[in-house]
Parts: sequence; C-alpha cells; structure tokens
Amino acid sequence: MKSLVSEEKEFIKSLEIHDILLLESDHKVYTLFNNEKLLVDFKKIGELNLVINDDLIVFEIEVELQVLDKENNLLIESKAKFASIYLYDKENFENIEIDIKEFSINFFQFSAITHILAFAREHFYSILMKSGYPRITLPLIKSLLDEEAEEEASVKLKTITKEKK
Repeated sequence: MKSLVSEEKEFIKSLEIHDILLLESDHKVYTLFNNEKLLVDFKKIGELNLVINDDLIVFEIEVELQVLDKENNLLIESKAKFASIYLYDKENFENIEIDIKEFSINFFQFSAITHILAFAREHFYSILMKSGYPRITLPLIKSLLDEEAEEEASVKLKTITKEKK
C-alpha cells in the first residue's frame, strides 16, 4: 500500500498544464506619473476558486496591483482574475483512495500560483507601460501560501521603486 505522500506526488506528477487565461481585468489610473518615487503593492485578493471535473482541474484567483506615491496616494489600481487549467487522468486514481481536492489545493499553493503570477506580472507590466508609467520592476511574490506569509511579503514589496534610466 502506497503512502499518502507518494500518492500525492504521483497525482501532482500526472498534472499537465493546459492553459492560463485572463478572465477579467479592471484598471484605473487616478493620477498620471509625476517623476516621483513609486511604491508597488502586489497581492492576491479573494479566495481560491477550485473546480474539479473528470479530466480538468481549474484554479481561479484574483490578483491586485496598486501603485502609490511617496505619500501613499493611490496612483493606479489594477485587478485581474486568472484561471489556470490542468489536465489529469481521473482513471489512474480511481483504484486508490486519494483526496483530489486536498492534493489540488497543495499543488495550487506550491506550483499553480507561480504559473498564474508569472502571467499576472506580465499583464500588469503591460498595463503600466500603456498607462504612461516608466519601466518599473514588479516584484516576484515571496509567498501567497497563507495570510501571514502574504502580509510579510506585502510589507517587503512596498519598497520597490522605479528603475532609473
């Protein structure tokens, strides 16, 4: 009999990324760029929406980017909802007792979130450039695994400034 850990590893190895989609996007520019130091806050909002059917696992999450000036005035607010879609072969797991939902959530926390955030960073970067803002470095997210780690990462990311030409 296989251990739960080895069953989870087998399940995760069997997942194949199918697509990542931008489902919704909302972007507001409150103030045009005025050559000041910029603060960037990049975070997840809302809860994970997980859909599992016979051959697909879909994760939906909403991500928000805020750009603030040195006085913490909101300059830009951008939100986007993404879905990452993974294929899996349910028949391979019908004979063993696994919790696909729990395994999927673990996979999301350690893998799928990084797939989504790569697309989110690209989306937000494009939006900022089209809004007339200079190139800024969007941070890599340290962790969105739980609220405590998210809070800690958010505090560290607020010190990001625009790149100098």
